[in-house]
Amino acid sequence: MNVTILDDYHDTLRTLPCFAKLAEHKVTIWNGHVQDIDVLAERLKETEALVLIRERTKIRAPLLDRLPRLSWVAWPTGRGEARSLDKASSLLGPFHLV
Repeated sequence: MNVTILDDYHDTLRTLPCFAKLAEHKVTIWNGHVQDIDVLAERLKETEALVLIRERTKIRAPLLDRLPRLSWVAWPTGRGEARSLDKASSLLGPFHLV
């Protein structure tokens, strides 16, 4: 599975013991924050599972529309906007949200 992790700006995820659980997957980690939809769509075009570890990147319907391979989204449950995914519930039917 192609897994993309956004906004690991301190590049610390690879050092966590739990990162080993992703060993059998192709993992791409982006350290720099980007909000431009065109840039995000290009970065995420092969993504099947998206992991949001910060609440910086806004995942909106126009971006989701451009990610046909995306089927899993995991995001912080603490607070803020990342949980709503732009309230794009009409698009999230085929998605597995964890």
